[in-house]
Amino acid sequence: MKKLISISTTVRSPYRIPYQLKVIKKYFEGKKWNNDTMPREFMYRIIQEKVYSPSLKKLNQSDQNKYEISETLEYDFAKRIFNKQNYADPFARSRYNFDPIRKLGFVNTYNGYLKVTASGNELIDKEENVSEIFLKSLLKWQLPNFTQLKDYKPDDGYNIIPLIGFIKLIKSLNTKYEKSVGISRKEISIFLPSLLDINDIDGITIEILEFREKFKKIKNKKDKSSFIEETYRKFSKKNEFKNPYSTSKDYGDNLRRYFCYTDLFKDNGFYVNLNEYRQSEIKEILSKFTGEALRYDSLNAYLDNLNNNNSPPLNSFKSTLNDFDNIVNIAVRKSKNEENLLIILNEINNLIKKKEVYGMGIDAERLIYRLMFLIDSFEKFNAPVKNLDSEGLPRSTAPGNGPDLIVNYKNFDLIIETTTLLGKSQKKAEDESVPRHLNDHINKTNKNTYCIFIAPFIDKDLIKVYQFYSNPHENAGYESRKLSIIPINLNVIKEFIENCLKNLNNINFSEEEFEQLLKSMDVHFSKQSDWLLNIENNFKTFNSKIL
Repeated sequence: MKKLISISTTVRSPYRIPYQLKVIKKYFEGKKWNNDTMPREFMYRIIQEKVYSPSLKKLNQSDQNKYEISETLEYDFAKRIFNKQNYADPFARSRYNFDPIRKLGFVNTYNGYLKVTASGNELIDKEENVSEIFLKSLLKWQLPNFTQLKDYKPDDGYNIIPLIGFIKLIKSLNTKYEKSVGISRKEISIFLPSLLDINDIDGITIEILEFREKFKKIKNKKDKSSFIEETYRKFSKKNEFKNPYSTSKDYGDNLRRYFCYTDLFKDNGFYVNLNEYRQSEIKEILSKFTGEALRYDSLNAYLDNLNNNNSPPLNSFKSTLNDFDNIVNIAVRKSKNEENLLIILNEINNLIKKKEVYGMGIDAERLIYRLMFLIDSFEKFNAPVKNLDSEGLPRSTAPGNGPDLIVNYKNFDLIIETTTLLGKSQKKAEDESVPRHLNDHINKTNKNTYCIFIAPFIDKDLIKVYQFYSNPHENAGYESRKLSIIPINLNVIKEFIENCLKNLNNINFSEEEFEQLLKSMDVHFSKQSDWLLNIENNFKTFNSKIL
């Protein structure tokens, strides 16, 4: 029986890999490597450095609090956290977590010692080049290859560079429809992990078209779910795959995440399509690769190419950092359409439900970028991160020594801070850093500056701290200075977006209007409930200006 194609289901989000590589370089570079004990040691270290997210539900409340408020952990505490996860096979879990880093050519252990490769070092050192680095790695990851012959044998028909297969599959579907439609997430879950030969593109395209025609006629939600699973069961049986649909769904989700990290695709949460911003890159790639697996004479020949950060040469790849102002202008123009507003609503709901896409912290910061693109009217948009996609959105969190976002207006500045922490952990993490960032910015610029603090829910003790800093009276404020900190929870933001959806033809916000909103919310009240109510009511008044 054949095996479905997968990169990894333990490292679901590729954004973690650069952080984990830094840990590898710090603790394991040049050390003798064995596949039994060292991957487990790797797990302890990435938990210790907090670049791996264990299940906190398996810890007692004291350990949960200790984990959440610590920037790094003690080694023995990290080891205890790993053991508390109660994995059925902790050795296998550790190997699986390490595997994609080696599979994509960022480390090499095949001579018995661990070495961070040229590609890996570039990923560590050049945050702004993450998309291009992942793209080059995925263009070299093929099936079969010398490192995965146990699972993907040539005799079973594997002959593909999976990334090229995904590009060609979407192009084939768009050609059939004579317009850019893309491929749905449910279609990815059924068909993408089964695409083992580049020459099967036409056949799978027909399968997807037939699936669409039948699926759109089904009205009942339960019947739709049953039809998806039945379609996969018949398809997998015909093609001799042994994995159940749940596995195909996980593998498809993982492939989508890694492929989208190249920035060649756009994912609106429902459909994935080719990224129009990357048309020249896609054209160059398809001129150089057919999608068939390349032939190598030996393991070393394959690894030499896989580990080479200069291979393959891509002459057309544009840096989003160098083109950021243009990208921001495009993002602002597109921000007021229905599709973007629905994406924002979906992102808000995901954050409230703790359903992560890139990672909770990154998802929260992507939301505040989208929100400020929508409100617009700024003079300069200052992204503190270099790892940005072609929509101008971050794919890593802002450094801890400054705000999550700084937006310059003519008459004032705005810094935005966000968190997904809740309760006491939220207060411990944010009660000092947020006012410090705001105070430092005022000292540096000598400019009137507001801070909006956004969270799914805001801890009442943290609100008390921010209210005190906003008090203009003597013996209050932060270092004797009144600070304009405005806490807003996501449900209020959600209402604003819902009102925008009702008024798509009348969404325009001037700097004067936005400044007046900020002033109206920056009014001190003695009672905490009155202070919060004023903020929420004024935000709703701002919403109602478009009604």
